[in-house]
Amino acid sequence: LDDGWYELRELQAPKGYLLDATPRKVEVKKGQTATYTFENTAAASMLIHKTCSVTGAPLQGAKFVIYDAHMTPLGEYESDNNGYVHLNKTLKDGKYYAREIVAPEGYILDNAVKSFYVQGGDTAMIEWQNTPQLAQIQIQKTSADDNVTNGIPAGTPLPDAIYTVYDKRMNVVDTIKTDASGIASSKLLPLALYYVRETTAPANYGLDQTTYTVLLEHVGQVYVLKLTDASINTGVSIKKSGPALVMNGQNMMKYTITGVSNDSTVPLNSFYWRDTLPVDAFRLTQIYTGTYSHTQTYKVTYNTNYSAEWRTAYDNLSTAKNYALDMSETALGLRSGEYVTQIMLSFGVVPAGFHIVKKAEVFGYVLKELTNGYQFTNKADVGGLNGNYWVQGIARWTTSVKSTYVPPAPAKHPKTGF
Repeated sequence: LDDGWYELRELQAPKGYLLDATPRKVEVKKGQTATYTFENTAAASMLIHKTCSVTGAPLQGAKFVIYDAHMTPLGEYESDNNGYVHLNKTLKDGKYYAREIVAPEGYILDNAVKSFYVQGGDTAMIEWQNTPQLAQIQIQKTSADDNVTNGIPAGTPLPDAIYTVYDKRMNVVDTIKTDASGIASSKLLPLALYYVRETTAPANYGLDQTTYTVLLEHVGQVYVLKLTDASINTGVSIKKSGPALVMNGQNMMKYTITGVSNDSTVPLNSFYWRDTLPVDAFRLTQIYTGTYSHTQTYKVTYNTNYSAEWRTAYDNLSTAKNYALDMSETALGLRSGEYVTQIMLSFGVVPAGFHIVKKAEVFGYVLKELTNGYQFTNKADVGGLNGNYWVQGIARWTTSVKSTYVPPAPAKHPKTGF
């Protein structure tokens, strides 16, 4: 080492000894060996592990007093979330005592005095269990109203509602599900304060957002929660209109999108409306996005005849503004011969009643190579997710072509002589 001052710090103590974390400074001089002696204190201490006598689960909140051999109190200590009581001090070799003064909530106090011995370099370990005072939580779930979707009348028991039970520290202690009778019962729980919350509602019912407080107060108690879920109706709608007749090669053709709506009584996730263009007869050039009833952001994506992958054309748009967006091949940077086949406006989560306010418009031109009487159909659809189920709707518009275009006659090939 070069001459100078250095700092020494112990990173790991020998087994059975306490770490000496105090840094020491030592000077190194040319031609000399600098020596420094560290001393470690034997880790003579104790550890209590507090658990449930029924489940073996660790128990938090038990309080103990530790005494020396003369029954002089050394301090009061509490079990942590892993059920351990740590005595963070070095004890001399000898006999000690421990007594529980506060049991974990919902458990019977075990106030017997227990002795332990400390020997240099060892940690005295005490396994200490408590017997729970047990009670139970029961859910009785029924329909709050007449469900028009599945025909279930109000007051009917509802299966498949899932509830999570938490302790006062919001640790999950049980998960229960209602049966065909609409009943779900928790396992036997220690007397204590709990919180109950619905985490999955039955099909065609809305999730109850309330967190219920339950206090189990006496042994054998069955705390009954009579709860209901309101039915939900899901539906979406979209309307599409356009010209009934166009000319082949017409430079400006317009489709109008109205009636985009979440008609459900609940929010929908991944809400969108999409336009599938009639590419046999039409090429997209521009869209007006329209405005919507609730202010949030959304994006416009598209795919092409070269790639079905959705690409983002415009992002972070506001539903409060009606944008005129250039969707031409040049604006999108498409390759020669590439054109847009679908466009989609993606809104994410929308509330119940979300709807279009100012109409959206889709502009483009009609291909020249269309014969008189040719018909093409544009399809627009709308959808959203309710849980894991898609709710979707479709609108179509058919247009006829007036044209003087005559396709060229097939080329005549010279006779071969055969």
